[in-house]
Amino acid sequence: MEARWELVKPLEGTQRPRKRYQHSAVVDVASRSLIIFGGIDRAGGMFNDVRAFSLEAKAWAVLGQASGPKNNGPWPSWPSACYGHSAILDSAAHAMVIFGGSDADCRVLGEAAARRPAAGSQVRAFG
Repeated sequence: MEARWELVKPLEGTQRPRKRYQHSAVVDVASRSLIIFGGIDRAGGMFNDVRAFSLEAKAWAVLGQASGPKNNGPWPSWPSACYGHSAILDSAAHAMVIFGGSDADCRVLGEAAARRPAAGSQVRAFG
């Protein structure tokens, strides 16, 4: 069988995240979800939201969203809005880990943050 790309369309009526680039994305095999964080839009608007796309249900869900670009999310350790960062999924800890990137003032970030979506907990490290 030949490998090929296939467009995955969300169900009609599901709320999609705003268009963005330079965000991070990881796949959680256990939940069969694509999880995204952060990014920037064409107008320079930045994001620090976490959203998941269920590959089975074909629907988006908001896992967390802060009200502004700075560190003011629903948890004290909520990461600042950023773009151009890296991310991995630590499947053993069930955590999305992000590092680096740039903030709204174009400063290079040297922080790491881990989010465990199931527990809603966060850890943050600076260095």
